[in-house]
Amino acid sequence: MSLEQLATPQSVLILLAVGSVLILVEVMSPGGWIAGGVGIILFALAGFALYSPDLEFSWLGLILTVAGLAMLIKETADPEQGIFGAAGVVAFIVGAFLLFDDTSALGLGALGVTALFMSVSVAGVWYYARKARNIHTAPESAKIVGEVGVVKTTLAPRGAVQVANELWTAESDSGETIESGESVMVSEMDGLVLKVFRNPLQ
Repeated sequence: MSLEQLATPQSVLILLAVGSVLILVEVMSPGGWIAGGVGIILFALAGFALYSPDLEFSWLGLILTVAGLAMLIKETADPEQGIFGAAGVVAFIVGAFLLFDDTSALGLGALGVTALFMSVSVAGVWYYARKARNIHTAPESAKIVGEVGVVKTTLAPRGAVQVANELWTAESDSGETIESGESVMVSEMDGLVLKVFRNPLQ
């Protein structure tokens, strides 16, 4: 592809949009570097095209576009409610609209297609990022149930136990008294209180 083919508003917009999505994919699933590497190359090509004498671009538009990508990366790296994702898409599209001094050169059709592509892509990446986060982050109760601890203050039936190097309020699940120093096993977690029973292995 020649510089003349790259140095068009439509080509620059495609390079920025596809490059952004590939970088987001890399942030969501790091390690392969293929998606991120290709995304950076596309961004470099877009920057190379912007400096062509055939194009006159606006720094404000470029800053908004990059800021939009930064917000999208923030959302993908730490997906919560989608606020940064939505703001990032808006900033990216507004930045793309203002990127060229001649706003009519881009065309509403190309801008609309880009907006749709970015919205769908970001929504998909955000969904899978949240799904992956939920898979890899087990709830605290799932981590501690089955752990073995030591009674620090007699459970009669409530007291304190040390489990996983932390001191917890605990309660004997059978209501029986368990003396200080005895080994116990966690049966469940009720809020911040552990239900425990005597360690059957001792």
